[in-house]
Amino acid sequence: MNTQLVNYLVGVINHLTIEEKSLLQQKLINNNINNSPEKSYQELLKLKANILNRRQGKPLNISPDELLFQLRNERDEQLNPM
Repeated sequence: MNTQLVNYLVGVINHLTIEEKSLLQQKLINNNINNSPEKSYQELLKLKANILNRRQGKPLNISPDELLFQLRNERDEQLNPM
């Protein structure tokens, strides 16, 4: 946990005006509504259906370690193009 960052943010929030605190609270409430666990779960189910549809119902037969290795290689290639 980054306690320095948290302490800094608390200090910043304490220095906000009443109007700014109200706006911040509203944004946080909206963010929590938009990122509800149920909505996230429904989005994951849609993503799963899209992936299965694209793969014509065939499951992905790759180990998590191999997948991470491939993703890291792709990221490295994007960051360090030849």
